[in-house]
Amino acid sequence: MIDKWRSWSNFIDSKVDPSSRWHSGHRELVRTPDRIGDFLVAQLRSSCQGSKEKEIVAEWGRDLFQLLQEYEEQSRLGLVKLASSGRVLLELERGTKATLDILGIVDADVEASWAQELQRERDERVKWFQELLHDDGQFALDMGEDDQQLEVLTLMKYGLRKYGDVLTQREIELISAAYDAVACNANTVVGAIPDWFATSKRGWSRSDRSFIDEGEEACLRQVDTWAQLHHPHRGDDTKVVTDTVDDLNAYMLPDGVTISEILEDIGSLCNEVEDFGDFNRPVYSRLVDVHLQLAAAERPLPLMLVEDFGSILWRFFLQLEARSQGDFSVIATLCATNTIATRNYDLHHDVDRLILSSPILQNASALHYWQPTWEQTSLWQQQALEKCLENPGEFLYGIESESSRAEAMAMIKYETLNSEVDLIDEHEVLKVPRWFIPPHQIELGRHLADGSFGAVYLGKWFSTDVVVKQVLTNQSSRENREQFFHEVNLWASLNHDNLIKLYGACYEGQPFFVCERADEGTLIEYMEGRNRFPVWRALLEAAKGLQYLHERGIVHGDLKGNNILVCDGTAKLTDFGLSTFARSANPIGASGSLGAFRWKAPECLAGSRPTFASDIFSFAMCVIEAIGGEFPWGNSMDESVVKFNVLQKRMIPPRPNGFDDAQWDLIVRMCSYEPHRRPDTTALVHMLQEIV
Repeated sequence: MIDKWRSWSNFIDSKVDPSSRWHSGHRELVRTPDRIGDFLVAQLRSSCQGSKEKEIVAEWGRDLFQLLQEYEEQSRLGLVKLASSGRVLLELERGTKATLDILGIVDADVEASWAQELQRERDERVKWFQELLHDDGQFALDMGEDDQQLEVLTLMKYGLRKYGDVLTQREIELISAAYDAVACNANTVVGAIPDWFATSKRGWSRSDRSFIDEGEEACLRQVDTWAQLHHPHRGDDTKVVTDTVDDLNAYMLPDGVTISEILEDIGSLCNEVEDFGDFNRPVYSRLVDVHLQLAAAERPLPLMLVEDFGSILWRFFLQLEARSQGDFSVIATLCATNTIATRNYDLHHDVDRLILSSPILQNASALHYWQPTWEQTSLWQQQALEKCLENPGEFLYGIESESSRAEAMAMIKYETLNSEVDLIDEHEVLKVPRWFIPPHQIELGRHLADGSFGAVYLGKWFSTDVVVKQVLTNQSSRENREQFFHEVNLWASLNHDNLIKLYGACYEGQPFFVCERADEGTLIEYMEGRNRFPVWRALLEAAKGLQYLHERGIVHGDLKGNNILVCDGTAKLTDFGLSTFARSANPIGASGSLGAFRWKAPECLAGSRPTFASDIFSFAMCVIEAIGGEFPWGNSMDESVVKFNVLQKRMIPPRPNGFDDAQWDLIVRMCSYEPHRRPDTTALVHMLQEIV
C-alpha cells in the first residue's frame, strides 16, 4: 500500500505550479530556459510513476528539488545563475549517480546515456549564456546596480575557486568572460573571499541565523569575531549525596594517596615550578587553610564536601606536575602566563564556592582575600609578555634547537593574535592558523589507546573535557608538516551533527589534535545492554556524517566500528583523514601496521588507496558489526584468512542474524567487487531512511 504522505504529489506537486518541470502532471520532457537538469527531473517523475520504490524515489525527488530550488527560483535569470554553475552542476552529477543507485540501475550503457544527456544540457546551457552576454540590453538589465554587480562578482569569484574542478574549460571561459564584462562596468573591486563565506542556504539551514542591520562592514567584523570563537562551553550536572566521611586522613584520592600526602606533594611542586610561584602559592595557602578547618571540624564530614575538596586538590596537583616535568624556554613560560592565570583563577573560584557551600568552612582569614594579589601578579606577567612580543629576538637567544625555535615563534605569533597590541609584522602573524592551540593550554589525562597514527588521551582544554590525539609523524619533514596543515584545515572547516568536532591542533613539538569527547563510547559499546536501542537510526546518522564528508571531497579511509562514536545519544564519525598520518608514521609494511583488514575494501587490501567507493564497502562492514554484534568474519578468524577470503575467493562475510532480505540486499550492493557499482552516500542515506 502506498503511503500518500510519502508521495510525489504531497512532497512536490503541492509546492510547485502545474507548469513546473517538477509537476507530475507532465508525461514528457519539459524544457527550461537554461536546460540544466531537465532530463534527470523527467526520469525521476517517470520512475516515481512506474517504480516499485515509489516512496523512496519521491523522497529523493523532494531532496533534489530542495537542493535546486534556490537556483530555480532566482529571479535574475542570467548572471547569478551563471555564478552558481559549479554548485548546481555538482549537485546534478551527484544526483544522477544517486538516482541510478536508488533505482538499482547498474547497466553501463544506461549510465553512459544519462551522463551524455547531462553533458548535452551543459553544452546547450553554455550557448544560452553566450547569447545573453552578446545581448547588451539584457546584459545591462541583469547586471543591475552597484550592489548587485558586487554580488555577482563575489559569487563568480567564489564559484570558480570552490568548484573549478567541476566545470569544463568552456564553462570556465564563459564565467571568466562574464566576470570581466561586469568588472569593466562596476565601480568596485572584489577582495579575498573569507573561509566562512557561504552562498546557499543548505550550508546553514539548520543553524541559528542573525541579521545585521549596520551594513557589510559591520557584518564582516561580527563574523570575523565569531569565526574565532571555537571554544566549547558546557555545564555540569548537580548532584545530591548524603554519605559521610568519619576519618579525613583515610579518604583516598586517585593513585591511592591521602589528602595530607597530596598537599605535601603540592607544596613541593610549588617550590619546583618557581616561574609561576606568585600564582600558585596563594592557591596552595588557601587549600592548606581549608584542610586545617576540615581537620578541626566535628565528625562526620559530608562526603560531597570532602570529594569536592579532593577534586580541587587533584586538579591543582596534576596542573603542577605537568608543569614540573617539562623543560620550558623563557618564551614558553611567558606565553603560558595567561593560561596558568586563568586556571588558577578558576581554582580560586572553586575554593570560594567550596567555602560557601558548607557552614563548616569560613573565609575569615586574609588568605581568602585573593583577588588583589592575583590581579597585580597578572599585570606584572602581562607586562613581561608584552616586552617579549615587542622584542622576541632577545628572548629567542639561547634556543639552539630549530624545532624549539619554531615552537617558540608559533607561540609568540599565537599570543600576538590574541593580544590587544599589534607588535609583530601583520603578514608574519597571519601565518598562525585560527585553530592553533599551544601545548600549555592542554592538560593530558588518562591514556586511552594507541592508534596507527599515534596515541589517544583524555584531556582538558581549560575546563572542557576533550580527547587529545598525538601524531607520530616527524614534523621536521616539510611534506609531513604540509600534510598536517592540510588535514587540520579540512577538519576545522567541517561542521556537522554527525561528525566529532575539532577544537584545534598544535603543529610544533609533538603535534596533536584536540577534539570533542564522546562520553558514551563507540556505537558497539553503547549498544551493549540496550536491547531496544534503534541501531539502524544510529547507522543512518553515521551515514549522514559520511555523506557530508564525501560531498566535500573527503575520503574517510579508516571506517570501522570503533570510529563510530555516540555523544548524547547521537552517532558521530571520528578519525576521518587520520589514516594519512598512519601511512606516514608506518611507511614500511603499512598495511600490516594499519590492520583493520576486516573492514577494508578488496581494492584497498590489494594495495590501492582509499576512495569514496571503498568507504562504502567499509561502512557495510560497520553495519554487519553493529547488527551482528561481532567483527565482520567473526572475532576469532585470523586476518590472513580474511584477506584470502576477500581477495582470492571474492567473498563477503556470512549473513548474521538480525538482517531481513531487503537489508542484506543493501549490504550486498555496498560490497560489490566492482567499486563503481556500489551506491554513493546520497543513495545510501535514502535507502537507510527507508529501513528506519
